[in-house]
Amino acid sequence: MFKKLLLCFSLLATQTQVIQSIQLFNETIGNTLITVCSESRYDISSASTQAIVNPANSMLGHYAGVAWAISCAAGEQLQEWSDAIPLENGVVVPLGQAVISPSFNLKAKGIEFIVHTVGPDFRDPVQQQEGAMHLYNAWYNALVVAHNYGIRSITFPSISTGIFNCPQDLAAQQAYCAIHDFLRDYPETSIKKIVIGLWSDTWDAYKTYFSVTAPEKSKSIKKINGVFSCLQAIKNYCCFWDWL
Repeated sequence: MFKKLLLCFSLLATQTQVIQSIQLFNETIGNTLITVCSESRYDISSASTQAIVNPANSMLGHYAGVAWAISCAAGEQLQEWSDAIPLENGVVVPLGQAVISPSFNLKAKGIEFIVHTVGPDFRDPVQQQEGAMHLYNAWYNALVVAHNYGIRSITFPSISTGIFNCPQDLAAQQAYCAIHDFLRDYPETSIKKIVIGLWSDTWDAYKTYFSVTAPEKSKSIKKINGVFSCLQAIKNYCCFWDWL
């Protein structure tokens, strides 16, 4: 009985620790809610939106980074779909442009579409020269594609900040500008919710540009932190007596 109680406390403390890692900013523009959230390892394939964005390369080869994670979750049909698109000027999707595909296996999770957008690779000196423009276009055109398909909610990762090595501050700046310009240009857009899901190491850059309008969430996180501290103390106490 005592060990079962200890296990319950341990599980609850662990779950509370996960909640503790979540950070959240909200901003509303017109009829669209922008949410920026961060976890230690954000999983975009578990997003609760109608569409997600894949930060793709121009050949739509989903073999690394977030693209690989999305491809694993969506199943092999996603790569087959991508490979079937004919090349144009040597690429499948030009830099800064976007295309949309079915979500395949992700439909079981409620995700209906994947928007593939091509951000700049900052390891390439040529792409780096106009990296800000290409990054802006990748965000803006992904939103346009989603709007054209009548999508109501969409989740983005931080585009190009992984293996493409884009500076995080520039990525956050261009994301902010592209989203705000899109909502200005398309005030009646079908998109009512834009989520940016970040790993915790990119949080500081994005919070510089996006407004904090959810103090009630911050308060709830502080309360959870307090609960976690209490649970952790109980857990440690129980472990001590179990050891005796």
